[in-house]
Amino acid sequence: MSRTEFRECLVRAALATLIAALLALADPMGLDEAADRHSADVIARMTAPYYGGKDHAARERIAVVEVTDFALNRNHVPWPPPRSFYTRLLGWLAGGEREDLARPAAIFFDYAFISQAQADEEQAFIDVIRHVSRYEAWKTNPNCQSSPLAKMNCIVANGGVPVILGKNYPPNACLTGESRVGVLANVELAQAAVITPLGWPDLPSRFDPLQTRARYVEALGDNGADPARCDEINVLAPDSVRKRVIDRLAEGEAPPPGLDSAPPWTPLGYWKTHAGAGYDLSPALAMTYAICLRDQRLRDRARAERTEPPAEMKLCGLFPDRVPLDSPAVFDQPSRFEITDPVGPVWGSVADPATDAVRGLVYPKVPVNKACGDERRNPLRAARVGWSQLTAGLGAGAEAVAVPCPYHLTIDVDVFFDIGDEDLEAVRDRLQGRAVAIGAAQALTNDWIATTLNARQAGVHYHAMAADNLLTFGADLPRQPPAVFPWALLSQFDWGDVLELACLFVIAFRVELARKRVDTNDAPGVWPARKYLRTYWRHRVEDARAYWPTAQAQRHRIWQVTRVFGWALAVLVVSVIVTALFNWAPLNLVGVAGFTVLFVAFELWSHTGWGAVIGLVASVLILLPRRVAGWFSRPRRPGSA
Repeated sequence: MSRTEFRECLVRAALATLIAALLALADPMGLDEAADRHSADVIARMTAPYYGGKDHAARERIAVVEVTDFALNRNHVPWPPPRSFYTRLLGWLAGGEREDLARPAAIFFDYAFISQAQADEEQAFIDVIRHVSRYEAWKTNPNCQSSPLAKMNCIVANGGVPVILGKNYPPNACLTGESRVGVLANVELAQAAVITPLGWPDLPSRFDPLQTRARYVEALGDNGADPARCDEINVLAPDSVRKRVIDRLAEGEAPPPGLDSAPPWTPLGYWKTHAGAGYDLSPALAMTYAICLRDQRLRDRARAERTEPPAEMKLCGLFPDRVPLDSPAVFDQPSRFEITDPVGPVWGSVADPATDAVRGLVYPKVPVNKACGDERRNPLRAARVGWSQLTAGLGAGAEAVAVPCPYHLTIDVDVFFDIGDEDLEAVRDRLQGRAVAIGAAQALTNDWIATTLNARQAGVHYHAMAADNLLTFGADLPRQPPAVFPWALLSQFDWGDVLELACLFVIAFRVELARKRVDTNDAPGVWPARKYLRTYWRHRVEDARAYWPTAQAQRHRIWQVTRVFGWALAVLVVSVIVTALFNWAPLNLVGVAGFTVLFVAFELWSHTGWGAVIGLVASVLILLPRRVAGWFSRPRRPGSA
């Protein structure tokens, strides 16, 4: 190939890449955005069996308890469950005469306790939380309420189990004047428990480990808010925000006992709690920090007893090793967990065998779900599920590759109603050192998430998977690639887009090289449609020995196209590896694959090339029946029956 032809290939490939970039910038009919989402789903499903490695160390530290319709109906528990139900559940999980390190590392309720409750049941629930968290041992230390991390440090240092409760995010009409009756009880809950926001924005496609006061005010959508002041300690949201969220006390109305006359609410929580720290932990970050605190105590014990200490999780190295209880806060603003342009959690698909083991303590064992059993670290299976999603129109699509099996140890709450004391201790042994997440799995609630991997799953698994990601990746969570250009028009181009365009250029260049090696122009005066006629191909394949020598050019063309697709596949694999190394969101592989097919069809294959494929198909359809008929009509061997 001459230099002129080589430069021509470069120019044509560059022009094709430029056209693709303009189409991505314009995004006609949202095709690029839709292809981005589908690409992320395809890659997440293909790589799910490989998440966590062979040992799945982080999975061994998390468990999920589902409150199902079956359990509530069978045990005559009304909806919503009364506080006494959760009181019993806490007793089952963290009760018994066990030392503190033999209990769960943390207990998270995926609920916002805003409904009315009987006064005695409410008080019993508060009392059991205080008992589990050893509240009496640290309640007089003012530093323990300075931040969520400081409170958890106080709880674990005094031998307690952090109880993590939810609150609405962003605060909405559910917090109205009607809740003033229970405000004092809510403040008592917030003082003894760790309060975390539920309902993160864009769930489940986004995971923020940390929420600041500025983000709260931004989420509330109040134009009068000053984000510059919202991070200041003890600065409340504007009056218009407070009026929208909770009714202020009427003029002259006496406040409830124990409360000041000011509204007992800020964008970060209730008055006299750790809301003044300026940030909120996500439920996942709260659970993982509790695990880190427990592991630190185990390492201290191992050093004292000169035994082998437990391995340190990646996340735990980001927290201080020692935090004195007289410190006002672990750190005022853990900015290292603020992630720019985060994406949703990375999901695993290999089910924890402990789920069936725990269920087998009470109920007869059932065969393992076939989809769960087939989920393993196998490249052929990854290719199969990827092909099923890319060709969704030809079959069941994504539904055919969904895995209805939870990644973590999952226990139906019904087990605790039927279990005996001895088996209950066995379950507690399983939960030892784990962060236990409790959530609803009722058909009529809206606490469900939809993912390509699991189709439909209880929302509590989202928090469990996010905690698993934190233990696995630390602060290096997957996120969108950084932007390249600061200008308004090109600001949406990031390094992921640059990598996509580089892939497109390499593929287009290979197509042009193949095009130069094989002339795609047909002889003049030949009617192209004649090559598609059945009589033409019948004549061509009348004798197979005569066809193959005459089809050399067509076979060479098909070989060139096959090489181009092989190059495209190699480029896509390299791009996936690069994004994994930088913890970037997946590239638009669906768009790149579509570009490859269309560009090959437009640039490389003329009607002669297409005729070659049709000719090969026709030869099989015509010659195969003759071969089969000839095989059955062959002369028999002497002596055969």
